[in-house]
Amino acid sequence: MPTHVALLRSVNVGGRGKVTMAQLRALFEAEGLGGVRTWITSGNVLFEIDRTEAELASRLEARVREELGLDTRVLLRDRAELDRAIADNPFLDRGAPGNQLFAVFLGQAPSPEAFARLDPQRSPPDAFALRDRTLYLHLPSGAADTRLTLPYIERCLGTWGTARNWNTTTRLAALLAE
Repeated sequence: MPTHVALLRSVNVGGRGKVTMAQLRALFEAEGLGGVRTWITSGNVLFEIDRTEAELASRLEARVREELGLDTRVLLRDRAELDRAIADNPFLDRGAPGNQLFAVFLGQAPSPEAFARLDPQRSPPDAFALRDRTLYLHLPSGAADTRLTLPYIERCLGTWGTARNWNTTTRLAALLAE
């Protein structure tokens, strides 16, 4: 069975969306998903599914809202998509630690016109690059000091997203490969 990861947006970060991982596991199991496990407390759920369902993310969003009282987005990536996102990171050659590199997983690939709205001079020395449905960030001063915030990125790109630092991204890929 293919293995996927669900990335929930804004769970247990910044005082928003307090959810236990046991609650998330139970919710995913109740949806009929197998091999459910979570990793760290920021809304990363790994699971197995024997069918591809375009509406699975929206069903999970509805369940999270109804059962846990949290209005959030759920983004799904399978192992191949996550592996491709890791391989495509243009900032790996900079030798930056994993807490300075980020992947913003997007709900849809933005148009070239939307991508052009991101200002490369908004937050020097921060840098960004887009590959398909992943926006890569190199934040040498860290995420707390950047002006390349998720609300800014979403507004410019016209789509929603959820960010993970590179340590989390690569660990999720390793867990999917197990």
